[in-house]
Amino acid sequence: MNAKLLVPYNYSDPSVDFDYGREVNMDEYNETLLSTYRKYKPIIDRNIRTVHDIGRNLAINNEGQKEKQNYRQQNTYFSETKAIICDMNNRPLSIDTLIDYYKRKQMFIIDLQLPLYDKDEDLETEVKSWIKETLKINNARELTDDEKLVAYTKRDMKLLFDGSNSSAILKNTKLVDVVNNHTFAFLVEQIIFLK
Repeated sequence: MNAKLLVPYNYSDPSVDFDYGREVNMDEYNETLLSTYRKYKPIIDRNIRTVHDIGRNLAINNEGQKEKQNYRQQNTYFSETKAIICDMNNRPLSIDTLIDYYKRKQMFIIDLQLPLYDKDEDLETEVKSWIKETLKINNARELTDDEKLVAYTKRDMKLLFDGSNSSAILKNTKLVDVVNNHTFAFLVEQIIFLK
């Protein structure tokens, strides 16, 4: 069965939305440092006295003040590539077979042929890092087969079926083997169909 495979990857550019402003001279730089020092010196002195006098833990905010944290949100993007979904004997799977896996709520192994995955840099990087992690686990002599199965990296992927408006999420998918340069064996924990 032919489909489009969407593989998520995280993208975060620390320089986006960062305003460098204008260049400052040495006097302005020193004044900024001094003003920051003056601003926080009373708080630092009080905390030092508190620790020595009463032995309070500085990790606890004793005044109950809320500190604002500005965390940068990491965006998730999807790389899309052509995929041919096969069973372990390299025979194309039908959508009925996937629906059967869904109804039984059972794990299954599929081979995904990705003939064009290396045309998209982000997808190629994601797949190669996943391959590297899998090969490292497969080559670990001290791990049993069951331990290897648990140690594989899990990822969620999305399939868009050709000739149909339906799609599916492959939940907790593990890359378990590299069949050849463009064919990969995946263990899928669960498949969820979407409209």
